[in-house]
Amino acid sequence: MVQQADSARVTQLRASSGFAELYAELKQSIREHRACSAEPYILALDGRSGSGKTTLRQALAEQFEQDYPGDVSIFTLDDIYPGWDGLRAGVDAWIIQAALLSAGAPAPFKRWDWERSCVLPTEYYTPSPIILAEGVGSLAGSHNAGIWCVATSDTRRKRALERDGQTYEPHWQRWADQEAQLLEDFACIYAPYEQLARRLAPSVSCVFASQANAYSVRL
Repeated sequence: MVQQADSARVTQLRASSGFAELYAELKQSIREHRACSAEPYILALDGRSGSGKTTLRQALAEQFEQDYPGDVSIFTLDDIYPGWDGLRAGVDAWIIQAALLSAGAPAPFKRWDWERSCVLPTEYYTPSPIILAEGVGSLAGSHNAGIWCVATSDTRRKRALERDGQTYEPHWQRWADQEAQLLEDFACIYAPYEQLARRLAPSVSCVFASQANAYSVRL
């Protein structure tokens, strides 16, 4: 299941100067990757629940499709978290899948059926030239560039409940606790993003990092 963002919010984001700056850096990162490698380019879109990942992913997907038609696909980690207590299990699975995808190999995965609370039969995700991997924990897997989305706890909760309604409300805190533990377990990955975001708050809503540089933009 690929969640859809509010179309008005996506349109507003794509029209912002911050998005233009971010997208220019991403295009440069892709050019540099393609100059030396034929393997897929994985962009990890990470952040805690309600931080704006889905809106940013949809905006990027629309822009990428204009510039790289047919080259872009989406992998959402929401499909592989095995339930409300399965954040870490989903991330562990993604680490294996991302290693395969980054080498250009199909990755087996088991989709979680959120309505029936069960695992579905194994599927295979075939890598495309550009993969947008969206979900908390996506930075823990192999990637060529990463974006860490940030927002205040109140803002994130409001967005998440507006999006998912009462279905999410009873699980908000248990999921938030798992997110906090994930950031602690993978502190070597997340600490640089978090430090930069805290230093620049409240002017920053996402932190972009490639192999060459790291900077923040307001979206």
